[in-house]
Amino acid sequence: MLDTIHQQLITAIDTKLKTILVANGYRSNLGLNVEEWDLTPLDIAGGETFRLTYRDDEEGRADVTVGAQDIALALTIAILTSGSTSLADIREMLADLATAMYADPAWGGLAGDTNQDGAAKLAKGEVADTASAVEVKFKIEYTVARGTS
Repeated sequence: MLDTIHQQLITAIDTKLKTILVANGYRSNLGLNVEEWDLTPLDIAGGETFRLTYRDDEEGRADVTVGAQDIALALTIAILTSGSTSLADIREMLADLATAMYADPAWGGLAGDTNQDGAAKLAKGEVADTASAVEVKFKIEYTVARGTS
């Protein structure tokens, strides 16, 4: 059975985020540590210095025409870093995230468009061994037959 468009989008997003590597022309290696719905703190003591985690928050639905629905998939992506990570490095990670998310805003024909939903929110740790985080929200718009996703 074919996955829903929602799941196909999540799979495509996960695959794309994992390509964020210096070897692929990006400024950072965020793609080395990508997790879906991982809300646990960084394991700084264990050597974890960053993590990119994402979650699909909700879907907004609206009728387009008889038998079809527009859906807006809300996606939150967080970049967690150790407190020793510079703000300049975090900004480069943000630039890499934007580059990846907008490389194909239609996700291979699955969606109509991808847009950032509001400004990125940055929280910098005050102590060197505390974590910093930046959170970015995206909306991915797609259309399906009514009653499917």
